[in-house]
Amino acid sequence: MRHLSSVWLGLVVMACGACGSKPDAPAAGSEGSAVVVAPPPVVAATVLEVFVNDESVAKVTAAQVAAWPRLDSLVPPPARRLGQWGTVTLKDAAKSTDLTKPSDTYADMVPALYPAAGGVAFGMFDAVELAKKGRPAMHQDGLREIRIAIVDNGRGQNEDGAETAGDPTKLVLAFKTAAGESKLTGDKILAIPREALAGQGKGWKLATLMTAGGITTFDHLVLTDTAGPNVTLDKADFAADSIPFVKLNKRGELRLKVYKKKGEGWEAGAGLRSLATIQVLK
Repeated sequence: MRHLSSVWLGLVVMACGACGSKPDAPAAGSEGSAVVVAPPPVVAATVLEVFVNDESVAKVTAAQVAAWPRLDSLVPPPARRLGQWGTVTLKDAAKSTDLTKPSDTYADMVPALYPAAGGVAFGMFDAVELAKKGRPAMHQDGLREIRIAIVDNGRGQNEDGAETAGDPTKLVLAFKTAAGESKLTGDKILAIPREALAGQGKGWKLATLMTAGGITTFDHLVLTDTAGPNVTLDKADFAADSIPFVKLNKRGELRLKVYKKKGEGWEAGAGLRSLATIQVLK
């Protein structure tokens, strides 16, 4: 009996020792070991290719198109000056269409890509319509390729090709008064109906934006540009023959010009390229 008890005791000790141990991991590369292979990188499918002077500069994906990008934001900086785009060739599966001097044919408009039922579409948009994902002035669907021919015509020199246009919905127009500061954001500005000033296209009278910002009375205004310059206006500048007028320019900024009635038309006077702040002085 003592001999059997000793045997059982030995077996129990061995079993407990086995419970507490772990099998050794197989050596790397040994037979039976798991080899982890990294999956290949996912490459987004190209839905449109862009060429500048016959050189491929961009392979555009469906995800990019879904964001309604401006075409000039997809090309290298030296090619972003819209005034130097001589011809834009739009190619679908069956044909090619040439858009000659788009900045002349569609003044104050910008080129953009967007998704459509026929695939990738190109359109020339009013800047506000593009920001609101609205309707283009012209369009072509089902595109596979766009070719831009640059011409050195001396135009577009006032356009900074190194920068892409800003997002108009992110604009902020600040109003400073003795009572404090208030702001009118881009989404609210874009929601305000525009009106046409003869020969100047659509925009907003400065008085309209000020009313939307809660400013209804003033004697003097100091308007400041994002770059620092400023313009001073008085009540007399807001009259039947004098209209401070604001437009959304091609860079996505609020451009201000004071138009004075001259004969049957309007003549542009003082202005700012990128209106940012209005200080109200009484």
